[in-house]
Amino acid sequence: MGLRIASSTRDQDTLVLSLIGELELATAGRLGDAVRGAEATGARCILIDMEQLDYLDSAGLGALLRAKRYATAQGQELWAVGISTQPYARVLRSGLGELLCRKG
Repeated sequence: MGLRIASSTRDQDTLVLSLIGELELATAGRLGDAVRGAEATGARCILIDMEQLDYLDSAGLGALLRAKRYATAQGQELWAVGISTQPYARVLRSGLGELLCRKG
């Protein structure tokens, strides 16, 4: 299926990256590219909207963690929101829910 990333703004300080499809080994690098590109927008907060993400594997989870670390190093916040069923179960099993997820 692949991965499509749609970018939008919630307000002047918040960039939303909506993930559509599958975040897995073959597509994980695209998330990193999108987060690195977000730095140029001046956004202080990046929300990774996972409502339309159908599948998340361990490589995708690793990509989320790397994105979180990168954003934090740049002085930005990064949170996953709107997580659909399968990806949510993967995040819960990993024990990384509090680090990655924010409601709202």
